[in-house]
Amino acid sequence: MKSAEPLWKRIADDLTHDMDSGACKAGDALPTAQQLSSRYGVNRHTVLQAYRYLASQGRVSVEQGRGTFVTAQRIPYPVGRHVSFRTNLAKSGHQSSNTVLDATVTSAEFAPSIGLSAEAKLWCIRILSVAGEVPVSISTHYLPLARFADFPERLAANAGSISAALATYGIAQYQRLNTRLHARLATAMECRLLQLQEPGSVLHSAGVDADSAGTPLQAVETAFAGDRIEVVVAPE
Repeated sequence: MKSAEPLWKRIADDLTHDMDSGACKAGDALPTAQQLSSRYGVNRHTVLQAYRYLASQGRVSVEQGRGTFVTAQRIPYPVGRHVSFRTNLAKSGHQSSNTVLDATVTSAEFAPSIGLSAEAKLWCIRILSVAGEVPVSISTHYLPLARFADFPERLAANAGSISAALATYGIAQYQRLNTRLHARLATAMECRLLQLQEPGSVLHSAGVDADSAGTPLQAVETAFAGDRIEVVVAPE
């Protein structure tokens, strides 16, 4: 005989239906544990178990002292050898756009990773990327100034697309040599630009890209909004 569904699962399923149907939208506050315990005739621990389950599925976020909120569905973002933000988001059906925040010249510790001396001058270019109308990442690109002297101008002429700007130098394709990922707390600037509640969290990605000949092109650091992106690592 099939056992009855646990009460916490019924509550979780009902809330999931409300979210999937649009009755509860991203950012909406859900009923308190006390309200749901009265509605279903259960104790608060049963409701909290339902909320823990939904949080583990990425459907809600529990904010201490504020309540439980519906989260936006995470966008699958494939990470492999071929790197293009717009192409990767397009694979999951999302249109994206970039805004160049600033472009400065620096001497950074990333120079050796792209085959340059530690004193070499690099472009440091920060880009805010948006999927639809939702900010999803802030990326910082370090490119050798000697090789890409007018890169900011070409980037601006190509709507903030790194791939399109590189193509103007005859680099039609490039590939990721390595990627490192870790979670961390977001900075105040990242919370503001990514519209995160403080203290927010980001998924931090660091990698090096090379051209088809294997020559390093750029070092890249990206802060993804942790509750909006789901990184998918798959062989190509």
